[in-house]
This record gives sequence, structure tokens and C-alpha cells, in this order.
Amino acid sequence: MPRTGATIYDLLLSCPGDIIDLKDIVKGCIEDFNRLYGKLNNINIELKHWSTDSYPQSGGKPQELLNNQFIHECDACVALFANKFGTPTDEYESGTEEEIEDMISSGKQVFLYFVERPVDPTKIDLEQLAKVRSFKEKYTDKGIYWPVKSDEEFRRLFLNHLTLYFLKLVSEPISSSSSTVAPKLEFLISDGSSEAKMGHTNFYKAKKFSEMNSSILIKIEGIKTIKISNNRKCINNTQYENVSADIIDDKAPDESTDTEVALNPKLAYQHTKSANIFNNMQGFQKPEYRLIEINEDMKSAISEYCECKGIETNDEFWYLGNLKKEIRTIRTIVLPYFSKENLQGTEDEKRKYNLFEELWLEIYEYQEFLKFFLAIDEIARLNCIISNRGTAFDEDIDVKIIIPLGCIVKIDELPIPGLSCIEEINESRLMDIMFCGKKTDSIDIYSDYPLQPYTEYDVLMNMSLFARQSATEKYESEKKKYISKLNNIFCYDYYDKEGKDVLIFNMKYLKQNTNMYLPSVLLFKKIPEFIEYEIRSRHSPEIIRGRLEPFE
Repeated sequence: MPRTGATIYDLLLSCPGDIIDLKDIVKGCIEDFNRLYGKLNNINIELKHWSTDSYPQSGGKPQELLNNQFIHECDACVALFANKFGTPTDEYESGTEEEIEDMISSGKQVFLYFVERPVDPTKIDLEQLAKVRSFKEKYTDKGIYWPVKSDEEFRRLFLNHLTLYFLKLVSEPISSSSSTVAPKLEFLISDGSSEAKMGHTNFYKAKKFSEMNSSILIKIEGIKTIKISNNRKCINNTQYENVSADIIDDKAPDESTDTEVALNPKLAYQHTKSANIFNNMQGFQKPEYRLIEINEDMKSAISEYCECKGIETNDEFWYLGNLKKEIRTIRTIVLPYFSKENLQGTEDEKRKYNLFEELWLEIYEYQEFLKFFLAIDEIARLNCIISNRGTAFDEDIDVKIIIPLGCIVKIDELPIPGLSCIEEINESRLMDIMFCGKKTDSIDIYSDYPLQPYTEYDVLMNMSLFARQSATEKYESEKKKYISKLNNIFCYDYYDKEGKDVLIFNMKYLKQNTNMYLPSVLLFKKIPEFIEYEIRSRHSPEIIRGRLEPFE
């Protein structure tokens, strides 16, 4: 017949690899308990271990993933040590130690045993053994472990301890500890207060911008130091030397009229690179050359930067002497800029032109970085936490945030980096720095972000190993990656309800006396009159409601 109202307890087995053979004894003791006592008392104990109760997962560190998958949900733990202590985690000397500490701090039962079994001295890792002894000494006065000298002794002791603990547990009134051991959840600002003062970032003051400025100024000074004598001949009010009139009058094919290419050094570089590969195959053609002048787009960008920084430029600054660039008669191939391998002139002339190209590219990158981060700095923000100040852990915590409509900045309203900076932002930790709280000794980072699926788009991109992407295609690829990361960080469910924006997210687990950041900082285009919240969880009997009144 079915058992109604049966209580199931999950018992975690935690141990290093050298003692895993005792898993069968642990399993046998649990089966004996369930058969002899569990059915009579309508309870059942189930054994949990990473080898049988975890699954492959990405997006986090191994121990953290195991904790979230099943360890935090266990009700008790049996921990075993012999001669090895295990593999270190981020915060502890081993995963077993972290699991023990986590169980104890959560008010859960830990059955801890140190097994003294014979072993070949030549196979003992002395460093590991020292860690085991140090850990054992740490708990000597706490009376929570038991030494055993054989497998049979462990079998007898563990079944006895298991029986004593769980039979006592089911015989106690349900409410015996509920009044003193309970979670206490709060929605607070990251400094632990309820004073909702808005803030702004100051990324435009970051060290990166001063370094970029320094590099740009060095190149400007480098250009100024290159002195080229003016010995061109004047033809039709324009200075040339040894150049035929038909070349002067003809529009050279490398003066592209494609606006997107002409105004973007990144696109220009990519476009020219492809063209040069083709042109190098046309070795049978006799090359022709034309004198080079600084392109108007390049000159305009550099002049604007110099004017902003109070740097004077004169005709000598822009003068390139008799520097010429190879031209082609094939009109289907255009060379807008960056044709370094096709230059003809003195080393100083080439070096000066190359410096101009590098300078233009750096100014373009600087302006794109600055434009993006200034837009980020303009957005008001509030960094909040969920705090558990109670005496027990809590689980399955649903948080609802209610804000007047039109105040919150949503994902599709966030600025997107330009071509010159988006790849660097994607490959670095800048997005975490911009949009997430920084972990401290008192606040944990939010760890329950959804896994990012490996999309069909990603597969196709990886398959196209021999397909050369244009700069535009590369930018679109990086934009998809950037937006995907935004969606992962801002992992809220958004709703528009009765003139209010509603954001909902979930925390799987929160230990007692612990604070955890929201998935992201809250971003605002205008200061809301209020921020209301509701918190529901597995172990808190009531819905927790509150209200913050932000100010700047």
C-alpha cells in the first residue's frame, strides 16, 4: 500500500577518494535502518553522493555547482577521513571540509569519522596526512567525530548513530525548534542599510583612458619629430613630382566612396587586407603609383583630437613628401587605406604615414571606448542584496521587485560598444565590473545564473574555419555575444503590470548570516518614487514585503 505523508531525509556522503570503498557500508547501514525503523516511523533515508547525484554542468566552479545541484538540499552528512584530505576548493582545503563546514553552519547533523586503517608508508602523502591530523585536532574539543579502527567497527557504530539520531528526530514535536531556528530574509542596499541612495560609475576616469591618451600623444610627438623637406613640383596649384598628368587627373581606384568603409578604420583595414591578397596574385601587372595625401576623414579625426587637447598642427605636420602608393587598374578591387606593403618613398615618409594610420586607429578606438563608458556613467544605479540574518539557511527564494513604469533601464536600452572596443569588453571581466556586485568578505556574488546554450549560430561560426569574416560580420558576431552576456546577467523575468515594471528572480539557497547580491545592479534612467519588494521562500512562513524610497 502507498505510504502517505512519509518523510524523506537526504544523507550526503562526503569523503576523499582513498576512503570511498566505505560507501557500500554506508549504503548497507541506510538500507538496514529503512527496513528496521524507517517503515514503522514513516520515514526514509536516501544516500546522496556526487558520483550518482550530480550531472555535467558549466557556468561555475565545480564545488559551487555541486552545492547548488544537490548538496545544499541534503538534511545530514556522513563524512569520512583516512589518510587523504582531498582537493582544495576556492575557500577550503578540500571539498569534504567545505561540505562539513557548510552543514554545521546550517545547523545540520554531521556524522564525522576518522578511519585508522593500515597502509604502506611509502604510499602516504605526508602533506595530505598532515592536513587530516590538523583538521582532526581542530575538532578535538567539539566532540563531533568518532575514531574507528576497522570496517566492521565503522558498520556497527554508524548504524547505531544513525538510529539514535533519526529516531530521536522523528519523536520530537514538529515545532520544538521552529521558534529559535529560522531564516530571516531582508532586502537591503549593499552597504547593509535601507537608505536607497543612487550612485553613478566613473569609468571615464579609469586608468585605461589615461594610458590610451598617453599612447596617442606619443604618436603625435613621433609624427612631429619626422622632418621631411618640401621638394614637390607644382602642377595645377597642387604639389607633385615625377607624376604623369593622366594619373593626377584620374580618380584613383583606392579612393573608395563606400561611406561605411571610409569612415571606419577597422572596416578599412579588413577591406584592404582582402584586396591585397587578391592584388598580390596579379604579379603580371605593371604597378603604377600616385602621391599620397592624408585622407580627409583621417585628418578630421586627428585634428579634432588635437584641438580638444590644445595641440597645434601646421602644414609641415601633415606633409608626406614624395610618398606614393601603388594603384591598380582593376576597378573591382578597392584599397581605401592601410596599403603599407604598396608604399614607395623614403623610410621617414613611410614611417610617418604608418604613424598617421596607427594614430587614427587609436583615436578611433579611444573615442569609441569613451563614448560607450560615458553612456554607462550617465545611468543611475542601485546595488542591492538579499540578507539572511536568521539562525538557519533558506532555500528556493523568490524575489519580486516592483518599480514605477518607465524608470528602470532594460536590456534593449543599454548602450552597445562600438566595433573597436566590443571584442575587448566581451573577452574581459568588464561586464561583471559594470553590472554586478563585487564579492567581499561579507557579501557573496549571485551564483544562480542560467546556463547559456550552445546555439546553432555558434556551431556554424566554429564550422566556418576557412571563411574569412569581414569587419562588419565580425562586429555582428561580437554584438550577439555581448547581448547574450547581458541576458545572462540580467536574468530577471520582466513584466509590465498596472503601470509598474515588475522584476522577478530566484535564489536557490542562502545560508544564515549571509548576504548575496541581486543578479545585477538595478539601473535607472530616472529616479523612481519607490522600490517595493516581496520575498517568498521555502522556510519562511510569511511573505516578506517592504519599500525603499530612492534618492540621489
